[in-house]
Amino acid sequence: MFIKKVKLGKLNFFCISSYNNNLDWLNNYENPHLIYDKTWDGGYKDNDSKLRIPPSHLKEKYPKFNIVRGNYRGYNVTDYLTFIIDNYDSLPDITVFLKGNTIGRHVSEEVFKTLVNNKYFTCIEDWGSYDLKQRSLSNGYAMISCEGGWMEKNTSWYLRHHKHPTKYFLSYNKFLSYTFNNPVFPKYIRFPPGGCFVVPKDYIIKYNKNFYKNLKLFAEHSRVSGEGQLIERALYTIWNCNFDVSEKMQSPFDEKSFTFPPHKLRIFYNFLSKFKSIINKST
Repeated sequence: MFIKKVKLGKLNFFCISSYNNNLDWLNNYENPHLIYDKTWDGGYKDNDSKLRIPPSHLKEKYPKFNIVRGNYRGYNVTDYLTFIIDNYDSLPDITVFLKGNTIGRHVSEEVFKTLVNNKYFTCIEDWGSYDLKQRSLSNGYAMISCEGGWMEKNTSWYLRHHKHPTKYFLSYNKFLSYTFNNPVFPKYIRFPPGGCFVVPKDYIIKYNKNFYKNLKLFAEHSRVSGEGQLIERALYTIWNCNFDVSEKMQSPFDEKSFTFPPHKLRIFYNFLSKFKSIINKST
């Protein structure tokens, strides 16, 4: 209901997914916004920790901000998808999808200010901050695209990692095959680390609401799902490609007809990931 009353003018709308973040930075911006508080009921300190944190009480801490309970599962993308689904028929002309810690973790505030009110599709990232001598770039695991964007080799490692539970997909290419008809299987995947974007409405509504409901379903089966990381990597392609959308993604998800990954294969990848982790720690 909130965004129906907003006239954006020169300021884009902020959709912010916050996981125990300090949001003082938002006081410096007059952009209309909606904040999804993923730690409304508390949570864990971070993805690798078993230490519990208390409820954030962001709504009490920031009474002037527009804050609602976030989706605890599936990383920031589930909050983005919730926003799209709930407001599909009244989306702002341009939405900026952000994490509560985008400034500082992914870009400097100086760079952030130059990007967030763009009127065209923009990845919120700063190629100038990348260490061009880092191992991932020198060994071909990653590369910088012609427009200065991050590209990661398409290995699906995040779907085969023991800390990222999976349910629907064990490879990025399988996801593409399910989502589109005859898609390109890339050698590298273009995405801004953190999954923060400036997105005009037309890029979003070229897909129907069922499409986004299915993406949300894929991501929210676990707090740190592998599919959540998959969708973070897929959004750039989803919003920029002209692939033909599959009928399955335009319709409500049919669990009976879906071919889930073999349980034994998931166990194998889990074991392999743990083994690699032990080897890496010992070297």
